[in-house]
Amino acid sequence: MKSLVAMIFVLLTASIAEAQCPEFREVRPNRYVVYDYSGQYTTYSVGNPKQLDVARCFYQGHPERDIYDSIYVTQTTRVLVHPSTYVIASRESGTIENRFDDSLRYGSDGRLRVISWESVGLMADPVYRQSGTIENRDFYDSIHEPAHWAAVYTNGKNADMFDLGHHFSYFLGTKSDISPNDEKPFGDIMGANPWKKIDGGKATLNTVGNPTELIKASDFTQYLLGLKNPEEIRGRFPIIDKAAYNPQTQFMEGEVARWVGIKDLIASQWGRRFPNASQSQRHMKGVDILVVNMHDQETLSVGPQTYVNRFIEFTDKKTDKWNEATWGKSTWNDARFVVPSLKVGNRRLKVGEPFTITLTGAAPDTNGVMWANDGTVSYPVPVRTDKDGSWQFKAPQGQQFPSVWSVIVYFGKDRETGGLTQTTSNLILLEIGQK
Repeated sequence: MKSLVAMIFVLLTASIAEAQCPEFREVRPNRYVVYDYSGQYTTYSVGNPKQLDVARCFYQGHPERDIYDSIYVTQTTRVLVHPSTYVIASRESGTIENRFDDSLRYGSDGRLRVISWESVGLMADPVYRQSGTIENRDFYDSIHEPAHWAAVYTNGKNADMFDLGHHFSYFLGTKSDISPNDEKPFGDIMGANPWKKIDGGKATLNTVGNPTELIKASDFTQYLLGLKNPEEIRGRFPIIDKAAYNPQTQFMEGEVARWVGIKDLIASQWGRRFPNASQSQRHMKGVDILVVNMHDQETLSVGPQTYVNRFIEFTDKKTDKWNEATWGKSTWNDARFVVPSLKVGNRRLKVGEPFTITLTGAAPDTNGVMWANDGTVSYPVPVRTDKDGSWQFKAPQGQQFPSVWSVIVYFGKDRETGGLTQTTSNLILLEIGQK
């Protein structure tokens, strides 16, 4: 994933396409196809992220569909650009130094978290070979990118653990010495390095090949995603020194500098994560969009409908793959669950100004708790929904409240899954400033 600094530079320097927005055709629930006759909505280079314009156009044409945490854009044109993510909002505390919400710029009112894309067109490419190994690699990309809204979204506060591209670095092993997941082939959905062999202070990691099984979330990534609390994570994690790639063996090789526990890993960031695993949103909603380039000769020769069929076939499996990759602790577009929408009337308030938080789409006549966190302390507010599943909170803010607040509503464990996940609203952010 490109660094946030690079993406901001792109946004400031690239002009927004002035072409009329194309039509979005819903071919399956939460999946749309765009036939691009203008040539304005396909990415041809790293510095030309037309997918951001696709997201703006989507909300412009479908404002009622502001129900998604993630937008994932693929296309028919093959371009050698790595899958990428632009983080629209980071509302969790404990995984980033400064929380922010830029969703309004793209047409979402406090719901959207990320816009992701794969510019190589693999999801929809009918020519691309479809062995089980390759398919798992494709699913790795489509799961890895949206997860960046929370997982590994951190900077170089502890430089030997994280890189500026918001990935785990080669210097951190994210599996503990007693992790039950060590037998899985490629480690972690966030690109973490399991350091398969650690012997006598030496560490090696095989960096080539494709996964033969679906990559799953490591314990540490589950913590970052709000799927595990620190108390559930056992063992110590290796910090690697002098890691370097050996082209002859095709292995990363390094030395174990020290071992640290989960508390030390958390201390290397900005405190304990909010919301914790008991309150966090686990039912995710995402929209997949296929851009069919009607100027691309290969697309036209193969046939646009062939790409559309492949796109549908691939995304049909995404719900199950996400659930599997998160060890059954999170869902993706699972029709059994509706994530209630939480919105705030004004996100930036002066002290003393009243504000309103509105919840819609929840179960009627249901008790819950709204949790608000100022980055350090969490405060509970009782919730009781009306007969239409809505609830509203109004309050003036006094002198004691200046801060950036993350807010979420939690309703309890789901009957459908036997308590493996829970019903929770989306996470919102508001800022109360000085007079």
